[in-house]
Amino acid sequence: MVELSISEVAERAGVSARMLRHYDKLGLFRPTRVSGNGYRWYDRRSLPRLQRIVALRRAGLGLEAIAEIVADEESELEALRRHLVGLRAERDRLDSLIESIAGLIDELDRVGSEVPGRARFEQEKEAFAQRLEQRYGPEAGAALRNDPLGPLTDADVAHTTAVMRQLLTRFADLMTQGLPPDSAPVRALVRQHHDLTTRYWSADLASYRRLGALLETDPLQCGITGAVDPGLPAWIARAIEAYVDRRQPLN
Repeated sequence: MVELSISEVAERAGVSARMLRHYDKLGLFRPTRVSGNGYRWYDRRSLPRLQRIVALRRAGLGLEAIAEIVADEESELEALRRHLVGLRAERDRLDSLIESIAGLIDELDRVGSEVPGRARFEQEKEAFAQRLEQRYGPEAGAALRNDPLGPLTDADVAHTTAVMRQLLTRFADLMTQGLPPDSAPVRALVRQHHDLTTRYWSADLASYRRLGALLETDPLQCGITGAVDPGLPAWIARAIEAYVDRRQPLN
């Protein structure tokens, strides 16, 4: 029996030794033996299994799905078919997002760079108010137009825009870490987003929930948020929904 060290196996498979140790921990690809000094050794005949795992991983399958596939020889074709369906759905979603972002670019081009920040902000705000009215009625649009602090200066707009971008980046970080939208760290960040929003919008919790829905469905808002991460609009919408559910009294 020809044995290979963990570094030799890693080099042949194009993965890191750390990943091999992770696969061992999951029971996905175990060494043939572990020597007294803790070194992992692999039978060369086990390499096809690892190469199969690596190929499936690069195809985008999760480790749980791969574990099922390598345990059941007959399941690989069906799993890949399901994965292909998911990839096509994701492609369609990304195509839709691309169209939204392209529309956002066109809209900003129409506004023109010569328009001062405050004027551009007011134009975008009015357009958003009209979309709120179309979906939720006149009161929703009126709530957005009723500015609690009065007209904003160009400096106010620049500051608010910068803070909102920072919040979206932090939302994306939490999302990529795998935190659920209703987790405590996410709720704390939604609270900051809510506080910032109510600085220029007299929005009650019901109105804030509507804003969350529009982040996912309105092309302009979805384009702005999705430019940070394509999955962010839907994730923040769920986070706002969970935040409002916790704060609204039960009937």
